[in-house]
Amino acid sequence: MNMLVKDFDYDLPPELIAQHPLPGREDSRMMVVHRATGEIDHSQFRSFPDYMSNGDVIVLNDTRVIPAKVYGMKKSADEHLRGHGVATKHPIREKPKPGDSRPDAPSLEGPEASVKVEFLFLKEVQPRIWEVLCRPAKKVAAGDRIYFSPGFEAEVIGRRELGKRILRFKHPEVLQLLDKVGFAPLPPYIKRGLNRAAMRPRDLERYQTVFARKSGAIAAPTAGMHFTKRILAELKKKGARLQTITLDVGLATFQPVRVERVEEHRMLDEPYEISPAAARTIATAKKEGRPVLAVGTTVVRALESSSDRAARLKQIDSDITPLCPEEDPRDAGADKIKKRTDGENIEGSEGKIKSKHSADDEIMPAVISGSGTTSLFIHPGYEFKVVDRLLTNFHLPRSTLLMLVSAFAGRDIILRAYEEAVLKRYRFFSYGDCMLII
Repeated sequence: MNMLVKDFDYDLPPELIAQHPLPGREDSRMMVVHRATGEIDHSQFRSFPDYMSNGDVIVLNDTRVIPAKVYGMKKSADEHLRGHGVATKHPIREKPKPGDSRPDAPSLEGPEASVKVEFLFLKEVQPRIWEVLCRPAKKVAAGDRIYFSPGFEAEVIGRRELGKRILRFKHPEVLQLLDKVGFAPLPPYIKRGLNRAAMRPRDLERYQTVFARKSGAIAAPTAGMHFTKRILAELKKKGARLQTITLDVGLATFQPVRVERVEEHRMLDEPYEISPAAARTIATAKKEGRPVLAVGTTVVRALESSSDRAARLKQIDSDITPLCPEEDPRDAGADKIKKRTDGENIEGSEGKIKSKHSADDEIMPAVISGSGTTSLFIHPGYEFKVVDRLLTNFHLPRSTLLMLVSAFAGRDIILRAYEEAVLKRYRFFSYGDCMLII
């Protein structure tokens, strides 16, 4: 299907971008879209359990958002050397006096000046070494030292594309230090300004789901932020089967689309993990014809990626010619994989998957348990294999998330729903209202 990115544009008044969460998580409005008919209803999230039935499977993403945004003071390599008594080619300039506008007046401009930089901690590459995104990136060079707080400092040891840098820390427990000084990694359309410090505790609490468990995300799975313990208990009471998977939300989820044609966009990798219990529950539901509801687009991508791999794995299993005991697996060729009882590794365009097989995995089509990475880009034309229903927030124009929900419900239905959401003054994006597609 040949589509243009501009086909997923819509007009959104800036005042509809939610800047703060509502007092209660359940207070959000919920638009209900019937994808078979295109009918649209208006409800509230506290009524979400009314749309569920006994045996329905609800899959949530239990990733925990780390306080990944930190502000640091950069000092150049020259400054660091001078601090250790080493002469450099850049002399130290004294601080200018107020009103001193002489051309030769002292200045702090130049390579020796300290610069405040915003850092977004992306992932730990290895112990004490992290990949970060910094702004302004042009101010941060290899050899610079970054000071975040007493005892929390790093050296820039590498440079990567699109504003990424590699930092090496003295302290091994970087996550503990982030917990002390880091901010919730709110998206740029949520403005805090001078209220950043005052809003920090509330943002750290509300830019997180109540069922978050495994630290690793740099953005929240926002559809899950509407749930409360009361809602979860009510769903269990109705007989809904709640399962969690983990997808650590990273840059892929909110990376901008910089191409004109949709199919030319490439997603970045994000790691995910599906437990054996979740895989069995989903597989059984699919076999019995019970619906599987994904809470958020991250769950959709994890489940559909795992299903794609499950299909590939079965195809590989059926195509493999068993190796004779005397054959060396290294001589079998790149297109042969030796079957094992303890699991398999599959290398593909989307990364690696490590899976454990059992008799339960033969209940297909569904997903397989294990960990992997996904770069799956879902857009109109994609055939869904696992997800039957979707709870999601309202997404940015021209975003991959809007393309995913358009693939699920139909572009025309979704754009009409968004137009109605604007007319009804729904709140948009991360701290906004939600949409249930059934």
